[in-house]
Order: sequence, then structure tokens, then C-alpha cells
Amino acid sequence: MKKLFISMLAVAMSFSAMATQTARVTITLKGGNATYSLSSVDLIEDDARSAAAESGYDGPCFMNQSNSFSTLIYGLIGTSEYSTVATNNLDGQKIGFITNKIDHQYTLEFTNVSGRTLKLYDRVTKTETTIVDNGSYEFTVANFEYERTTINNRFVINRQAYNVTLNDNFLATFSADKNVIIPEGLSAYAAEYESEMELLTLHKISNYIPANTGVILYNPNGGKNDNFQKNFSLEIYDGTVPAYTETNDLKPASAYATNHTGHIYVLHGDMMYTYEDEASGMKPNKAFLQIDAQYPAPQRIAFRFNEEQGVENIEVEGKAVKFVENGRVFIKRGEKVYNLQGQLVK
Repeated sequence: MKKLFISMLAVAMSFSAMATQTARVTITLKGGNATYSLSSVDLIEDDARSAAAESGYDGPCFMNQSNSFSTLIYGLIGTSEYSTVATNNLDGQKIGFITNKIDHQYTLEFTNVSGRTLKLYDRVTKTETTIVDNGSYEFTVANFEYERTTINNRFVINRQAYNVTLNDNFLATFSADKNVIIPEGLSAYAAEYESEMELLTLHKISNYIPANTGVILYNPNGGKNDNFQKNFSLEIYDGTVPAYTETNDLKPASAYATNHTGHIYVLHGDMMYTYEDEASGMKPNKAFLQIDAQYPAPQRIAFRFNEEQGVENIEVEGKAVKFVENGRVFIKRGEKVYNLQGQLVK
């Protein structure tokens, strides 16, 4: 009876929201057998709903998989699955699904499409598809083992991301008030300022950049093997990311104050230089270095990468230290310096 009541309530609420709906779509998941493999989720964006942080929703997912051909698709609110999601903002809405035991190829079909433009982003293929009425999107589940598989981190509606352009040295600074995913091909680093050597030692961060954390971004393969990628998209991650607790002297743009003390440095080329436009504030989503006034203010501050980059055939002892000089990356072991190809630099 409770299930019936909630289902009836979902229908009633959906109809009552029609006058204020700003977007809607029904997404149907199909496997190879269209008779048994159909499963649908309704997404409703309604400006009369509560704030995104308090997303309202209808209809808990009471569906079940009755046979080996059956599939499931649903909207995710936290970790809960729903056959109907109603909220005032569908941007960032995650779509999960469960495969059947037969197919490794599937199709998403879009119907009942209305309102503003919605796009489906596939994190696996890194493609974005505009949702149109009677449109569709085909995809494959890799490494399919003919068992039901739950996949909750592949599809998202109107993916929210920060677009970043690296400079000619394939470097940039970055910060945001949201957690973000570090995309493939890009590395992110926290930094520790060593005043005695006037160097900024960079420590690599894996997988995610926590909110309100200043970092250096770098394409380690930039300029090599015809890799000249400078434009990257850092997707917002709504999961939990622990704060970076190691030393990090880079500050997020949100921490900048025009009445600051000490010395401010920003990225220029392949080094940090004194910020000459302090009165204008800090550019959004950038990061900066602030040195205490008790320390001298060097003209520029070079980087030193505290990591190994998989350089092969360097048969010398000692810890490898990576650094950038004149736009090129080198590795120092002991008293010898090598390029990224492992060749000795004289």
C-alpha cells in the first residue's frame, strides 16, 4: 500500500508541476531484446522545486529485473535510486544503470523532451550528446562478463566543469570552490616554498583536486610525440574528497585580499613572478603564492618536481628530481641532468 501511495503521489506531483517545468526527458535503456530489456527514468526540472541542495524527487525505484534480459536505469540522489527525479536544476544529475546478463551493447532513447537544452555526458567515451525528442545514444559496456553489473559513475546530465587553458609551457594555476576530477593527460601539484633555495617544490596530487585548494596544472607530455594539448575540462565531482593536509603554499583565488601582507607571486611562463596587478584582485579559478614579509622577495621562483616520470635507462644512483628550465623539463640525479628521454644534458 505504501508503494502504491508513493507511486500515485509521484504522478500527482508530476502533473502539478507541469505549469512550471523548465525541462523534461524520459530516458529508456534498451538491450538487444526490446521486449524484455526496456527500463526508463523520468527527469523533471521544475523551478517551483526546492533548492538543488534539497532536491525534491518522486517515486523511489521499485523496479526489478524479472529475467536475464531485464535492465534497470535510474536517477541517483546521493546513493539512492529513483525512477523519477524532480528538482529545480538537472545540471549535474547522475544517471545509473544495471546491465542484463545478455548484452554488452545498449541504447539510450530520449522521449517526452521539452524545455531547455539538456546534454548527456559519457565519462567513458568523453562525448556529449544533445538530448532531442526521439533521439538516441548507443554505447558499449567494456569487459562485459554476462553478469548483471551496476554502473553509477558513467552518465551525467549537463556535466558541470571548469575549462582550463595551459600556457605555452603547458602549465597553469587552478583553484575552485568545488571538488574536481583531474582529467586524463593532466597532472596537478600542490607546492611547498623553500625560502633558502627560492624554489617551489611540486608534489603530485592524484585523482581529485579538493575544493578551495590552489594547484599547479601541467601536461607532462606537452610538446612530445605531437602532444600539444592545452585545453582541458575539469569536471565537478560531487562526492567526498578529503582536504589536502600536506604542506601547500599555493592559495586559491578566493583567499586573495588586496590588503594582504607579504609578497604575492603568480605563474608566468614556467616560473612564478611578482604579481604586478594586485589592485585588480586575483583572476577567478587561479592560484597564487604568498610569501611571508619576513622573507626576501626574489625576482622569480622556479619549480622543482618532486617525482619520477618513468624515465628509463638512467643508470645512476640517487633520487630523481624533476624541474623546469626555459620551458623544458629535466631530471636531475646526483650531479647529472637528463632530459625526459633519458639523455644526458651537458
